[in-house]
Amino acid sequence: MFYKASLFDIIMPIIVFPSIVLIVYFLVSRYHATRVEMIRQGINPLKYGIRVPGQGMVVWGIIFLSLGIGGIVGIIVKGAPNFLSIVFSVASVLGGIGFISYWKVSAADRERALRMKERMLSDSDLNFGSNTKSPNQGSTPTGD
Repeated sequence: MFYKASLFDIIMPIIVFPSIVLIVYFLVSRYHATRVEMIRQGINPLKYGIRVPGQGMVVWGIIFLSLGIGGIVGIIVKGAPNFLSIVFSVASVLGGIGFISYWKVSAADRERALRMKERMLSDSDLNFGSNTKSPNQGSTPTGD
């Protein structure tokens, strides 16, 4: 009549939900910190927010690889694997390896994009008002 919860059923939500919250927190805080640093240096992040190819792939690769390895460890600890848990674990491990290998393969493109971004930032006008006139431009002096 009642479901008797095992130790695995109790510990799994305690680990998974805080992990998801921490992953989202660190991703958002990293994004915010880079934007704040660009503003602190006088760079408009909306104008110079260039995306670099493969930048977040290593993060997603580590996440999926960790999920897959955790699933494999769970299968070994629980001792009663089913088809769905094996497929999820193997797919997560292979997906993580794929993300990390894409990050490694796109290293040359990423370096080139970073050099172009640095060159563009060093060659151009970086102030926030570069697209608009300053209050003193184009006005006629008043007085006699």
